[in-house]
Amino acid sequence: AGLAQGLAPGVRVRSPSFTLVNEYRGEPTLFHLDQDRLEDLREVEGLGLEEYAERGALVVEWGERLPSAWLSEALMIAVEPGAGDA
Repeated sequence: AGLAQGLAPGVRVRSPSFTLVNEYRGEPTLFHLDQDRLEDLREVEGLGLEEYAERGALVVEWGERLPSAWLSEALMIAVEPGAGDA
């Protein structure tokens, strides 16, 4: 949520669990993909990731499920709760 709000202040951030990809217009445009429900690599490849990456920043939850060609170019970020966070 913080990343989307940083790139597109005032935007309402929702989980893409049902739509798979949410778009947030900012500078750059942010595309938020949640691969949790995708079980088959062909489903991921059919999403048109190249188009999203060409149009803006592509942020992927469950990024380890990306095709290997994407993983070699990916910036992996782990987000963990801090002290006092629930």
